[in-house]
Amino acid sequence: MKNYLSVKILILVLFSLNGALVLAQEFNFEPPFFRASWSVESSLFDCRVSQQIPGFGEARFQHRAGEALGFQLIDFSKQLDFSEVALSLQPAIWNDKDRARELGAVDLGQGLSSDMALLLMSELRSRMMPEFQGMAAYDPEQNIKVLLSPINFAEAFEAYQVCALSLLSVNFDQVQRSTLYWELEVRELNDEAKVTLERIAVYANADPSILSVEVASYTDTSGSNIFNQEISEDRAENVVSYLVAQGVEPSMIVSTAHGESREYLIHDPETSEAMKNENRRVIIVLSQR
Repeated sequence: MKNYLSVKILILVLFSLNGALVLAQEFNFEPPFFRASWSVESSLFDCRVSQQIPGFGEARFQHRAGEALGFQLIDFSKQLDFSEVALSLQPAIWNDKDRARELGAVDLGQGLSSDMALLLMSELRSRMMPEFQGMAAYDPEQNIKVLLSPINFAEAFEAYQVCALSLLSVNFDQVQRSTLYWELEVRELNDEAKVTLERIAVYANADPSILSVEVASYTDTSGSNIFNQEISEDRAENVVSYLVAQGVEPSMIVSTAHGESREYLIHDPETSEAMKNENRRVIIVLSQR
């Protein structure tokens, strides 16, 4: 009868210095050998390569558009203390060429760095098994090991590479709210503003869940009310025109020019040039369904 059990409990009997017996438990979690697999989820916005770990949770490589590759060990039941985990590489049972290697202690609370995620991908392709070992969150006397399997990882990695090449250059969080600042009495877009608007357009054109692109223009109080309202309208119009030229659907864009309306001033009164510079702005906000 084949054994597919993926959670192993090891009871260790240790002798303390005074001769008393000490019982320690070690819980090992790993995918079932014959059914280990990696799944790939692909889109323009996100690439995920994950492995389910029965009884524990999930190992996930994630590459968001506009960001570097990352890795998370997801503990569904909060069993493992993530603050200090020993990370090592163990050779797969059919890998008789490589030896185990220690990679040191890691903090899994925020996930692993891009460099470490890339290293783990490379080692999995080389038939090595990343092992995470630390104490249980509920009992420091208990040890937990989580082992990832390299079975079928090569195929998943190829699919990930295809996905990564098609990712957008930005993600929603990076362009959801953007602010353009203006020199005194300047209406035209500068190069920095154009780059920002191009990034917004790239995302807005690709994501069907984008409901609207809101453009709101504000000035400082340097000029007259009439002048400030006019230049506020011109700046908003220039932003809208540039977005439309980049392919954004005009019906999605909602534009307002507030001029020097005091309820929208960041600084009131303006007691320095720096305060005036912050008040002269156009804010672009993307809204999703």
